[in-house]
Amino acid sequence: MLKILEDLKKKVWRCPFEVRGEKENTILEIELGEIDDSLCLKIQEGFQKFHADTNLVGMKFMLPDSLLEHCKSLADVKKIVIPYQVELLRAEVEYRLHPFLPYQIRSVPEEDARTAFDKRKDLFCIADCLVTSAKEQGIQIGSSEELREFMALLFCHLIAVDKVDVTLELKHPQFGPLFSFSFGGVFFIPERVEMTNPSFNKNCFSIVKSPFLPEEFGRYSKRIEIVLSREAHFTAVDAEVRRKIRYQSNAVLKAGGVKIEDLSEDKQPLGLWIPVFE
Repeated sequence: MLKILEDLKKKVWRCPFEVRGEKENTILEIELGEIDDSLCLKIQEGFQKFHADTNLVGMKFMLPDSLLEHCKSLADVKKIVIPYQVELLRAEVEYRLHPFLPYQIRSVPEEDARTAFDKRKDLFCIADCLVTSAKEQGIQIGSSEELREFMALLFCHLIAVDKVDVTLELKHPQFGPLFSFSFGGVFFIPERVEMTNPSFNKNCFSIVKSPFLPEEFGRYSKRIEIVLSREAHFTAVDAEVRRKIRYQSNAVLKAGGVKIEDLSEDKQPLGLWIPVFE
């Protein structure tokens, strides 16, 4: 906690978990290539390593340097990042819901599927909720490609809603909200029953770093990066320290031109994705 408080006093605002991870070498770095059929598997291998080692405080996906040749502003970064964000979400959802998506369960022995159901009925319900919601949008999740199509559609819904900090919830008819989705990532709501346990609560939130963001906010990077932090680690921090983290983060955003009514609000406007500076 003392280390986090010390970071709050620095002039350049950076996520305390990223600072700690760099000092302790506990950020998993993954180089992403061009978007192709192998990218999803590479991302999933990263998630497997990350979830297996709860000492890791973050995961950093670095996009190809060649993409910067097409970037002159934050608007260009958004266009480039969205397809990669869709791939990240597709890979994460597919990995975390295994073996309960329709195209997965067909290849799993019945006994293994029954054992998985007995252990994690909540994941089965989330998968069912996801599949039902996709059908309502005319998408049958019968393959990994169709899951990506649905993730892309959800992103389109977020972009179409002209509000800050947009979150979409998918509700199960019996159990209520099970799955929430925002620019920052996907959240399996049942896992929040053990909110501060990273072995069970695997939810993460992401930020985007690039050469087109203010260095004062700590989002500046020579490369385009998508950095993930664990929800479990953040919520395990003392409530007053969390409030100070949000307050200073919001203060720097507001100084950069982002409209913020209350610096103490729980969620930064525009989420933790790509703040828009006027």
